[in-house]
Amino acid sequence: YAILGVARDAPLSDIRRAFRRQAMRWHPDRCASLPELERLSAELIFKQVTLAHEVLTDEAKRRKYDAG
Repeated sequence: YAILGVARDAPLSDIRRAFRRQAMRWHPDRCASLPELERLSAELIFKQVTLAHEVLTDEAKRRKYDAG
């Protein structure tokens, strides 16, 4: 939730909107011209954002995550 900046009770529409915003910011194609260290950091953040989206938009994965 923190990675995408959404509340635990956020509806799917908010999660998708937050993902799009973060994905556009950290997408490797947009960060290709950055210095190597910054580019690698951006790639790591993009992977985290993608994983958060995958978990929070899948009902079963989200329930499992919320359960701890």
